[in-house]
Amino acid sequence: MAMPSPRTVLCCLAVLVAGLAATSAASAQDKTLLRAREGAAALMRGQNERAVTIYDEILRDGDIADFIEASIYSDRGVAKWRLKQTKDAVADFNKSIQLSVENPTVYNNRGNALMDLGHPEEAIKDFDRAIALSPTYGAAYNNRGNAHAMLGQYVQAFQDFRKAVELTPQSAVPYNGRGKAHVELKRYHAAVRDFTRAVGLDPKFTAAYQNRAAAYLAIEKFREAADDATFVLESQGEQPSPELLLLRGRALAGDKKFPLAIEDFNRVSELKPALVEVYVERGLALAEMRRFDDAINDFSHAIELDPKNVKAYAMRASARLQAGPSSVPEPPQETAEAETAGTTEVPKTREAPDAAAAAATTEPETDNVIDTTETAKVGEAAATGEAGQVAPTTETAATATSPEAAANAPLPPAPPQPPSYLQVALGDANQALQLAANDALALRVRGDIYQALQRQDEAVTDYRTALTQNPFQIESREALVRLGQEVPPQQTGQPLAEEVAGWIVTEPSPGRYVASNPKFPQVHAELEMFGAGKPRILEWKLLKDALSGIGLLKYYAGDFNEGQDSSLEYVAIVDTRANKVVSIEPHSWGQATAQWNWQAVSVVVTDPDGNANEVQLRKARTRPAAGPPVARNDFWGFQQPAPVARGERAARRAARRGGGGGGGGGGGSMFNWLFR
Repeated sequence: MAMPSPRTVLCCLAVLVAGLAATSAASAQDKTLLRAREGAAALMRGQNERAVTIYDEILRDGDIADFIEASIYSDRGVAKWRLKQTKDAVADFNKSIQLSVENPTVYNNRGNALMDLGHPEEAIKDFDRAIALSPTYGAAYNNRGNAHAMLGQYVQAFQDFRKAVELTPQSAVPYNGRGKAHVELKRYHAAVRDFTRAVGLDPKFTAAYQNRAAAYLAIEKFREAADDATFVLESQGEQPSPELLLLRGRALAGDKKFPLAIEDFNRVSELKPALVEVYVERGLALAEMRRFDDAINDFSHAIELDPKNVKAYAMRASARLQAGPSSVPEPPQETAEAETAGTTEVPKTREAPDAAAAAATTEPETDNVIDTTETAKVGEAAATGEAGQVAPTTETAATATSPEAAANAPLPPAPPQPPSYLQVALGDANQALQLAANDALALRVRGDIYQALQRQDEAVTDYRTALTQNPFQIESREALVRLGQEVPPQQTGQPLAEEVAGWIVTEPSPGRYVASNPKFPQVHAELEMFGAGKPRILEWKLLKDALSGIGLLKYYAGDFNEGQDSSLEYVAIVDTRANKVVSIEPHSWGQATAQWNWQAVSVVVTDPDGNANEVQLRKARTRPAAGPPVARNDFWGFQQPAPVARGERAARRAARRGGGGGGGGGGGSMFNWLFR
């Protein structure tokens, strides 16, 4: 049973005093034990101040056996820690350790307090000691995982959380911790599995719902992300988290529910008006609704808050391009007259700050808006002699061939200039690229503006450069097709291994692996790695009948150690119709094989540790009954079904409710496990 506290502590005295009270003979000691039991009861009920008072009274009386005194200091330290008296708590834990150096619980508790004081390295030493004294201490493994995560050591954190899951399979907390480690390692599908197990074990575990919402958003499961965020926000009442509202707004926008998304963004802007991201996100949603003026205002406000925000400049340029002339207000009449009279003051607007105008001047001369007022004055002066020259007569003008006469001739009319809104939009795009020269979004937007300016060669160059930065950018590819240009292949660098059934794997950026196949040009499968090495495709299988369009891409996902039989194999379940990866599930860890149980429109995957996860592949009008598991010698599931074992039935039921058991020892009582 998961407790509400986020920390792992062990109230030692609750069990200790129960045994001693029955055997104690001395009345003074009996009184001490009764008082100690009273303090332990207060601690268990969360009455921390009362517990401290009782323990203070006991310690003042003196004449207490060392092992009892050590337990009292330990439990008083827990109470003080809960009261945020962290330094005092550490002092109590120190005294307890001095009296009893072999108690793993006290090292675990002191480690938690040291983390609160910002000393994760020292905390790890305490967790190490606790584990050395008690190798099956699941809580200490969990808390050491948190300390490693605090130091950015996510691989070590993952290993600790995995061991904690093995030792305490009925606790939701280590599943949540392991899921967070997966997120930091960009293994979002694996994270979703762990967060799902956490909420299956503890349906009120809001932190796991919030973490799963973020993981869903990362793999573009927008509806699921919004649902999880809503669950948590409803529990927060009148004080919602601005960050979670922003997350839900992004998910709603991704699900094309723009009015609802804007409502969330509006609320965030009220709660946290200095949060730059909310104005960028709301601007994107407003642009999707073709409310370009409002979008431009939001992007402009984001730039005011963060003048180096590349995305805000790029998207403001895009919004101005789509809005057309209305994106650049016409100057008032009196301003135009002032310009004619020779003044140079230009009224500033929120929609066109100086940075955009300055960026526009970095273009070649033909791109600048030319003020023709002075040109007209020079022509007039040449014709009337106001420039200090004698105006030639008609006869002279007809016959003059001298350089002086040519210099005084009226200048030809200036060529027509591009609309001013395109120039301002171009200035925004240039500013974005001054801040980040290789930003794929800004390059694509500037390419669109060049197209509008009929500067095709420059547009093509920008589109091609954008694709070198992001080979899967659909807009640049479509633009090159419209322009009749050759489109570069959807890969960056050389394939990491030989192709299999048309599939190759490339590494667009360090640690990011993408599988692609020209037969499915819209599919870009991000492969998650779970061990050392580079991925390679092992097998590709397209399913038929009710699961037609679903493909199974099995790949090597690294080695978990340097010995034999340590390779990890996973499967990316690909929906070739929706052009997305539905899930990434384990196939085998060394010689240990996962169990894949196929149903009519879903599959239940039970990993080698016994954790089950159901993956919905197609929508069904009614929920089908679970099908029998397939024999392990046929991974793809088309041989004769194997008998269903009792443990597998239990795993399947756990998958349906979102949980998962298996692996490791028991979990401890409700009083023993208050995880961090």
